[in-house]
Amino acid sequence: MIIKLYNCLDYIKKIEKEYTDILNKVNNKFKSKGVPVSIYLAKDEKHVNGKVFIRYYGVKIKVQGEIDVENVILPPRFMLDGFEYVIDNDTVLCSYKVFRKYANMLGPCMVVVELDKLKNIIVSKIREKAYKVKRDYIAKTKIPISRVPLMQTGIIKMISEELNITYEDLIDYLVYLSDKGDINISFGESGELWLLTM
Repeated sequence: MIIKLYNCLDYIKKIEKEYTDILNKVNNKFKSKGVPVSIYLAKDEKHVNGKVFIRYYGVKIKVQGEIDVENVILPPRFMLDGFEYVIDNDTVLCSYKVFRKYANMLGPCMVVVELDKLKNIIVSKIREKAYKVKRDYIAKTKIPISRVPLMQTGIIKMISEELNITYEDLIDYLVYLSDKGDINISFGESGELWLLTM
């Protein structure tokens, strides 16, 4: 599921510049000590059809000559290391799954998910199918349950096919709706999603 992040591009650029400034200070220390090492932010940037695709993947270390590794102290990790996004007309686009990993660091960004039309349909279908599974389980076992697994029971697969949404996107939608408080889902072992049914 792709989301839009408004008021985010300048913030990301600020974080990147601050980190680049740290790397420049580290490089200047290396240079002053005669250590032939330079460290740069590793970043893929591709321009396609007016959009810019960016992915951060650590740092690049350039060594010119022999060095004593004891003289090389690496800088702190870049806080957006691994973050992938697309810039489209000053709007940042990324998958919700990626955003969740970096949500704490992207606090000033305003998240917009174009889900309003599907939200009620998804929530009602999930609840409808989960309550049916719950009812059938209780009828067979006479054991009351309050949570229903959504993956193991095939509920997510059925709904993704009914609504013509990819399985992964439906999971992202459910996680997003849970984060927003629209549906009560908990996360179990092996990535299972559990719907709380009262």
